[in-house]
Amino acid sequence: MLQNTQGAKVLYSCTNKSFVNAPAKVNLGLSLVGQTADGFHQLESLFWPIRLVDRIKLFQSKIDSVETSWDNKVPWKDRELPLPQDNLAYKALKGVPNNTRTPWKICIRKTIPIGGGLGGASSDAAAVVRFFSCLNLLSQHKGTALAKTLGADVPFFLSPKPAWVTGIGEKRRYLRIVPPDLKLHFLLVIPPFSINTREAFGWYRQKSPGFSEHKTFFMNGELNRENLLSYLASAKNDLEAVVGEKFPLIVQLIKKLRELPCVYAGLSGSGSTCFATFLDLHTLKKSAKEAEPFFRQYDCTSTTAGTYAE
Repeated sequence: MLQNTQGAKVLYSCTNKSFVNAPAKVNLGLSLVGQTADGFHQLESLFWPIRLVDRIKLFQSKIDSVETSWDNKVPWKDRELPLPQDNLAYKALKGVPNNTRTPWKICIRKTIPIGGGLGGASSDAAAVVRFFSCLNLLSQHKGTALAKTLGADVPFFLSPKPAWVTGIGEKRRYLRIVPPDLKLHFLLVIPPFSINTREAFGWYRQKSPGFSEHKTFFMNGELNRENLLSYLASAKNDLEAVVGEKFPLIVQLIKKLRELPCVYAGLSGSGSTCFATFLDLHTLKKSAKEAEPFFRQYDCTSTTAGTYAE
């Protein structure tokens, strides 16, 4: 565990001071339970980090800059990458006081699809915050404060572990997993299109379906097989219906996933990625192989991912 400039322990860790991993996450359920006075939706969701990772390299340079490219192995390389000024990772860099550092260049090798509801941009930004915290150029307090200004999901990725997330996404309760080796495995299906978060919530507001009731899961901060399965049995994504109306393929993909022997299947967040959740790796691999031809006929990419652990 590294020390910040005040000598207090920080939540972040870096195993390599040249590279930082930025993992994706899936939303195991997404309940919209209210709305703030300024129009943001209040939510409840179980965030789960997965082993689908953007790789970020940072090194000292003449000016602050960011360079983003797709990993050669991903099939969604035709998707447009953000402009430097719109890149959350670059905004994170500019948020680090320049009176405490020299200029840096950020090189992002992306694997996480954009607009897929997997939190890639937020995770990239959090990885930059973690990096500078590890160099003692940001205290834990200042790093957390910076993350909050970048986006509601960014604070979660400062310590990417399973968490019960509430508020507008900024409040999180990291869960103690019992037993520690309890893991989930995922089959991800990425359609040939992305979905804009702001538009998805706009469709929901236009539909005016009302709000879900608050859930009381994981109140003691513990996650075990019993309460996890109980939660998943009732979990749903409130955006699924409105997204499905705009993109009927989403409905077909989720229907197929729910025919598999999984413990949960649905839409991740406000994006286009559909997924199925498994407790058993063998069942996941068998299901992924059997279902792949179905997804391929709709020009979708399917891939598997385990639980991310630093």
